[in-house]
Amino acid sequence: MIKIYSSPYIVDCDQLRMLLSSAGIRSEMRNEFGHPIGLAALGGAAEFAAPEVWIDGTNHADAAEIVRRFTQTITRKSRQPADATIPEWVCPHCGETVITTFSACWKCDTPRPEN
Repeated sequence: MIKIYSSPYIVDCDQLRMLLSSAGIRSEMRNEFGHPIGLAALGGAAEFAAPEVWIDGTNHADAAEIVRRFTQTITRKSRQPADATIPEWVCPHCGETVITTFSACWKCDTPRPEN
């Protein structure tokens, strides 16, 4: 087994595993339960406990290309300007601000009004 990726964010590792799986590359995640709450007493996340993605090595070149594209994607997203906000709508029932990807208010379950 070869470690191909590590991140302090378990969701990044999980998304990468889905990409690898869709390309027919078997992978496994390690350290998914050792991060980060138990390390709060140590002052935050410790690198040795960060979630990791491992593959068996037979498709190393293909997996490395998937990792390269994935890391470019998450790097581009993190460099978006601060004013690149997600569109929102205001719930007519409770006044909560909700992002447009939700079709109902997360707080009171009122459906998003049609425009």
